[in-house]
Formats: sequence, structure tokens, C-alpha cells
Amino acid sequence: MIRQALLISALLFFVGGFLLIWDSPPEAFMRKQTGQVEEIPVADSYMTDVSSLKFSATGEQQFLLISSRAEFFNKKSRLTLNQPNMVTIENPSNSDQLSINADRGTLSNNGNKIFLQNNVVATSKGAEGQTVLTSDDMTYLPNSNSATNKGPFKLKSPQVKLSGTGLNANFTNEVFIIKSKVRAIHEPI
Repeated sequence: MIRQALLISALLFFVGGFLLIWDSPPEAFMRKQTGQVEEIPVADSYMTDVSSLKFSATGEQQFLLISSRAEFFNKKSRLTLNQPNMVTIENPSNSDQLSINADRGTLSNNGNKIFLQNNVVATSKGAEGQTVLTSDDMTYLPNSNSATNKGPFKLKSPQVKLSGTGLNANFTNEVFIIKSKVRAIHEPI
């Protein structure tokens, strides 16, 4: 009799356990994740083959921006660009023109700040010739026609080849302030 009671109890225990497992959702048996994985942001909208003119506060054309793809992130109020190409609009009183190309770019501050990265090439064409600035990243400020860089860069003009780390560049006045690790070669004409 005791043996039969134990057998019936064991059978009820196993059947109850089986039914409990059978009715449980699969998530109940998975381990809880301790760290949260950051979600990849998804663009709220995007455009392809973008061509856009930026105007100054006074209504003058500042630059033309061309990109193969632009993605807008509404939450961060940020516009990212693939293969951006930016060309300043020539002022009749100034013959200097600046062209900047990169693999990626980000517009912020209502287009008043452009962060460029990966294979950045800025070409300034002026009365004294062409100046080419190359770096891995650069922040360009259209209102002041200036740029900053914290990493390594190379600067080449008709008479000078420069390299260094950290740069403040004013393209209007052609003034370049190099922060450190300066190396220069001057070739007089």
C-alpha cells in the first residue's frame, strides 16, 4: 500500500512537472541578460543623390553640399551624409574657393557645424595656388570658413609641405595654426 502511494505520488509529481514545463513560455528558461546592448539608431528619413545650397543669415549663398545619401535622425537633430562633397560658393570680391570631400559627414547646429571623417581632403584654390589639406577627421565651420582637427594631418601648398597633429585653419586668410609634431619642407619658387 505504501509502495503504491509512493508510485502514485511520483507519477503525479512527474506529470505535474511535465505539464508545468509544457505550459511555460520559452522565455522562462532563458538567462536574463546582464548588460543592455545599445540599439542601432534607425534614421527617421533619408534621401539619395542629395544636392543642397546653404545660405548665410544675410541671404548670401555659402556652400553647395552634394552627398550620395543623407539620413536624418529626428531625436538627435542630426543629419549624416555618405560621401559628402562641399564646395564654397565664390564671392565675386574673393576668388578663393574651398572644396571638401570625405567618406562620412555629420551636419549639426542647423548646418553651422560639419564634422567630416575618413579620407578628408580639403582643397583651397586661391590667387597663390592650390592648398590641399588631408586628414582622418575635421570639423568645418561654414560661417567663419575655418576648420579644426585634433589628429594627424598633411598640408601641401605650392611652396610648403607640412605634417603635424592638431590644426586650426582659417581658409579665408590662409592662416594655419599647428598644435604639435610639426614637420615642414619649404621649397622656394
